[in-house]
Amino acid sequence: MKIGLSLLAFLCILVAVLQFYTLPTEPLWPASMIAHEIWPWFIVANAIGVVLAGVAWRPMMFVFVVCLIVSCWPLTQRSRVAEEMQRQWTKQTLAGSPPHPAGLTDTFRNAFGLYPGDDVVPEVLPLNIHLYRASKNRGSKLQPVLVNIHGGSWQHGGPTDDSTFSSHFAGRSWTVFSLDYRLAPQWIHPAQIDDVRAALRWIHAHAAEYGGDPARIALAGRSAGGHLALLAAYAGSEFPIRSVVSYYAPSDLAGGYADPPVPDPLRVRERLSIFLGGTPAEISDRYRDASPITYVRAGLPATFQILGARDCIVKPRFPQALHQRLLEQNNRSLLLEIPWSDHGFDFVYFGAGNTLALPYVEAFLDATTSG
Repeated sequence: MKIGLSLLAFLCILVAVLQFYTLPTEPLWPASMIAHEIWPWFIVANAIGVVLAGVAWRPMMFVFVVCLIVSCWPLTQRSRVAEEMQRQWTKQTLAGSPPHPAGLTDTFRNAFGLYPGDDVVPEVLPLNIHLYRASKNRGSKLQPVLVNIHGGSWQHGGPTDDSTFSSHFAGRSWTVFSLDYRLAPQWIHPAQIDDVRAALRWIHAHAAEYGGDPARIALAGRSAGGHLALLAAYAGSEFPIRSVVSYYAPSDLAGGYADPPVPDPLRVRERLSIFLGGTPAEISDRYRDASPITYVRAGLPATFQILGARDCIVKPRFPQALHQRLLEQNNRSLLLEIPWSDHGFDFVYFGAGNTLALPYVEAFLDATTSG
């Protein structure tokens, strides 16, 4: 029993440390990100440890009690996030009301994989666009279109990434198209955004053939994909885009190069140089042209940015600056900052950050594409 308690205590201490310390190298950094999202598991593990230590090894109870207190910290942040989202939603006069954040029951149920899932097999279309649509929606009236753009530092990934997200919205009566684009270093900017725009033109022309409404198109993306979604929405579109959802995307590339995060597990300057073909000192115009914040003006699509306050890839100040600039130009803009989360938090789909964010994303997309 003592050996088992020792192992459990070691794991709980390790997770507690990772709650406040980001591992600084790329192979190890995801462990920090995951640790931020599994605090419901952490609470249960520590509660079990307290009970077992009370029976078999009382001195060990102190370790589990301290770790239990640490694990409960995110619970104290949830109401503040909900109040801030209510304030923003009301100020932006979005249709309907913001959802109540997931309760503790939902958070724990999702954490242990007890949430209902959607299993939608994609169809492969021209330009390697992947279509997600639930069979129950085929033949019904035209549905709003969600275009999902994968991340991967502009160097990795493909249209099958984020399939759970795409399937989820297909199950909620959306026609979802997941895009492909050429990758760096073989192809540098503007190849990626050119491919996104070509795919959007094709989707606009053919959406109705697949049950999508070409007059109600929203964009979404993560990290590099969020950057391309913002750029496509802001830097001129041949047809209206209703709204854009950006998860932890860079918006000021020169600023991100000048002020990289510390620690810097993904080597941000290196990634930017590979994507753009040089440094800001060498190609300042390209950095400016590739930055969504360059194109902020009145009349842009409604924007919803989601980020983690502990993001160690894209500093939170950059999404915050874009949000402020959008508001100054009288655009509708929401910013959801999750106190405990890091870059890529939603890859832990059952994690606490995604459980909090997803209902807000659903409500925002519904509000901006209705009618």
